Amino acid sequence: MSGPVLLKLDLQGNELAALQGAQRVLASVQAIVVEAVFREIYVGEPCFNEVWSFLHANGFKFKRPLAFTQNSNREIVQIDALFEKLP
Repeated sequence: MSGPVLLKLDLQGNELAALQGAQRVLASVQAIVVEAVFREIYVGEPCFNEVWSFLHANGFKFKRPLAFTQNSNREIVQIDALFEKLP
């Protein structure tokens, strides 16, 4: 792959499993947009902290949320999070 590569994942709760299976691909990726939740929506779905920990351990930093969803109490329950590869 050449040039900057963006990986976008929206896999209904399977984002972490996909990232774990994509170790070789992550080496070529400069940025990742991943949907993450703060409370489990799908059974066994990892929460944001688990996704963040995995990506951090693999050389990425959380840059910022791109979008988010709130519940009726205005709590953020889900975000599209942008991670960038550490220099």
